[in-house]
Order: sequence, then structure tokens, then C-alpha cells
Amino acid sequence: MASTLRVTTCPLSSSAFVTRNDLRSHATVAGAMGRGRTPAAVVPAFTKQPRAQAADKAKKGRVDTLFDGSFEYTSWYVVFNELTALGLRSVSPEEAAAMAYGTTEAGEGSAASGRAEGGLAVLLDVREAGDYEAVHARGAVSAPLFRLIQGDGLTAWARRAGYAAMGDFRGTERNPDLLAQALAAVGGDRTRRVIVMCGRGGTLQNVSMRKGMEFRDPDKRFGIQSRSLKACYELHVAGFTNLLHVDGGLNLWLHKQLPSEP
Repeated sequence: MASTLRVTTCPLSSSAFVTRNDLRSHATVAGAMGRGRTPAAVVPAFTKQPRAQAADKAKKGRVDTLFDGSFEYTSWYVVFNELTALGLRSVSPEEAAAMAYGTTEAGEGSAASGRAEGGLAVLLDVREAGDYEAVHARGAVSAPLFRLIQGDGLTAWARRAGYAAMGDFRGTERNPDLLAQALAAVGGDRTRRVIVMCGRGGTLQNVSMRKGMEFRDPDKRFGIQSRSLKACYELHVAGFTNLLHVDGGLNLWLHKQLPSEP
């Protein structure tokens, strides 16, 4: 009679492990197969149990931390796949300026189309508040994705200590007011065109150009993540339907000598 590999499930995990007796049984199965006999059934190891699979699905890409929800975040791979499926469009700083200020035409994303959809497009700056105060695109509204860690509790200080250990003495956490600030910027109209920008922009493109030829770049398999792209994801989930993303972010905006303040 052919042997069957028995898998024992660890009560503390959704994974499975194989005992020493299982290995001996597995050797028996392998021997039977080597002699041309097929074992009755082999239970595959390391398969997640239904409860664990349901929990993963319910999290929807949210990554847990040792702290409360202010430090929870969505996996970049989930953000990348969702925004790619959405077809989020990146625009140049010049196009963004045209839509926001209504000064020049910019193809599909013209100032006229911005006005037709509820007034000029809103520039939303998702960098930290201090960076925004130092310099920002003229007329941009601040709605930071992150803020400096708040409070004096144990969790807050533990988080600050973690950042300090990496040489960063300005630790941040998720800004719980992001959506409220974004809604205020558009007057509560989630259909109004919103152009999101951060410092560097990031990209959803996973190809590069070399000598006029396009090729898949292994360093950009999932694009290049950025705060503005992550903010676009959060706004999309919250029901904003007319989102654009500034290619190159504020850095390229300033390089192009577009209007800024203060």
C-alpha cells in the first residue's frame, strides 16, 4: 500500500510544517513513485488555511505594524497594480500648470477642460507641512500624506526612537486628515480634477529607453514608488474620480522655473 504524506498544522501560524515522521513517510512515497507506483494522495505542504486566506483578502494589501493604525500602510505592490489598472495618467509640470492656471492649452489636459469640470484643476501638494511652507507650486493646497509623529505616549516615543536609530530625527506617521484636507481643497466635489504632486513624482512605468529602443527595466519592475502616487491611491479609494499625477514632482516643477511661492 502506498504511503501518504501527513502534514501537521502549527496552531500559531497559518503555514504548515513537516515532522520527522512525515519526512520518513515522504521518502516512502518517493520510493513508491520511483518504482512506478502512484501514491493514493499527497497533501501539499505550506498551503494556507481558509481562515488565513480570508484574513489576507480582508486586509486588501494593508500592512500591519507593531503600533496602532496611524502607522499602518498599503503595500506598494497593491498600490502599483491598482493605479495601473485604473490607468492613472501622469502629466508634465507644464501640463499641470496649464490646467491649474488656465494660461495655455495642453492637449487633452487643457485649461478649458479643467474649467469645464468644476473650475480650474486643484494642485494638491502631499509633502510634509514644513516642506510645503518652505516652497511650493503657486496656488497649491497642502494635504500631507505624512506628518511629524504626534503625542508623548509610549508608542509615539518608540516610533521616534526607531527613526532616530536610522539617523532620522524627524520621524513621521500617517496624516489622518489627508482626506478631509483634500475634500476641503475641492469644496467637497470628488469629481473635480485634482493634480497630485510630491517632491520627486515617482512613476508607474516599468520600461526604460536606450538608444531609441524600449526595454523592460528590472529596477522598475513595479515602477518607482512615491508619496504622490500613494496619495493618488488613497484618494481613489476614497472616491475621487478625476486624478492626475505630476511627473517629476516639485523638483522638476522648479527646474522648469514654473510659478512657486513663497
